[in-house]
Amino acid sequence: MKLKKIFRTAWEGLMLNKVRSFLTTLGVIIGVASVIVMLAVSAGAEASIAEQINALGANLIIVSPMRGVPGAGRTLLIDDAYAIAEQVIGVTGISAEQSPAAQINLVFQKFMTSTPMGRDAVRTIYLKAESQEQIDSIIAQTTALLAERHDVDTSSPDFTVQTQQDIIATQEATTAAFRDLLAWVAGISLLVGGIGIMNIMLVSVTERTREIGLRQALGARASTVLMQFLIEAIILSLAGGLVGVVLGIGGSYLFGTLGTMRTEIVPMSIPLAFGAATIVGIFFGYYPATQAAKLDPIEALRRE
Repeated sequence: MKLKKIFRTAWEGLMLNKVRSFLTTLGVIIGVASVIVMLAVSAGAEASIAEQINALGANLIIVSPMRGVPGAGRTLLIDDAYAIAEQVIGVTGISAEQSPAAQINLVFQKFMTSTPMGRDAVRTIYLKAESQEQIDSIIAQTTALLAERHDVDTSSPDFTVQTQQDIIATQEATTAAFRDLLAWVAGISLLVGGIGIMNIMLVSVTERTREIGLRQALGARASTVLMQFLIEAIILSLAGGLVGVVLGIGGSYLFGTLGTMRTEIVPMSIPLAFGAATIVGIFFGYYPATQAAKLDPIEALRRE
């Protein structure tokens, strides 16, 4: 039997129960849409963080207390900022932050306090390098200076010296882990959708036993029956994938517009989700198709 005729027969089989066919695709629709939306949320969060860090200024170096070290929150002092301004070569601007409402700016060795510093301890010191080429030198000088002032070894300091790219890389690693988690959740949704397709196709094989037996009695091969039911499963998964892609793209834009989180659609997520839906249809549709192909035509015709 020609593939075109097999496809038409499969389509007619699905149209015998439109509601059930639609409900069968829901799992795939939800899974595909979830993949696209979740990856869009993750990519949007990553882009927002990178923009916020870059907005702090070019050639930025950030000095902060080492997290998890006892007393580290009190070891970074305003005097450290003055020492860096006086001794580190290549720094064109420095700002010490105690809190959002208390900050002191030190520019070209002229100290200008924007608001009074209530304590000696500061939580962050921002350094602006004269050029990109001097960043490594400034980091080395700052690390050596603060290690000497704090009486600690440079291999285990009570402070951190990071560039914008270091922070962005850390944030990217965090969001990548978050993105992987979301992808697994969406993948489970696709898996559930595939199991739904298999269950419905098995029910369909049982309900259409006499039809299958009649077709085999009229000369249909087992391979033709297998192909018919496999195509039915693929049609269901592809239809669900197509609708899921549309809903995923629309949902991502809607979520980004109406929600508080930024979203950016990842182009690769669309073929990835659609391809996954196709694989789900083939994988979970193959077993019901083989069961249909294995039916004995005589036994099938005897069933009520």
